[in-house]
Amino acid sequence: FEVLQERADYQALVASVRAPINLKSLARDQHKILHLQSDLSESFTIEKAYFLYAEADGNYVIIHYLNQGRPSTKLLRMNLKHLAGQLDADAFLRIHNSYLLHLDFPDLELEGNAKTAHVHFKRYGIQLPVSRAMYRKLKGI
Repeated sequence: FEVLQERADYQALVASVRAPINLKSLARDQHKILHLQSDLSESFTIEKAYFLYAEADGNYVIIHYLNQGRPSTKLLRMNLKHLAGQLDADAFLRIHNSYLLHLDFPDLELEGNAKTAHVHFKRYGIQLPVSRAMYRKLKGI
């Protein structure tokens, strides 16, 4: 047992067990999974990194996300405002009356001017319109 205590890997293990838990890191990891609840009893769980954007369609929201590297959709009965209330305001922004964008998604480009602005997912060939007010806000980010 004394020989085991002298080994560096044993000492590192003991130090890691005794180290305090980083609650900020733990809270950040919990936000990597999105649990979306519709107006009905339906729910949808997705990793935050795979969420592309959401599109309003009457009383429904179409969630656009990546499934095995390919764009997919999920239809949920709720409005865009209800969905936005379930998401982190720092990572998601309503860029248009009908679109909610995941700002942290890589490969995202703002193109055009205030009148013709759109967000472009280059890799997937998807373009979303941006309102004039949100264009100014996105330019500042």
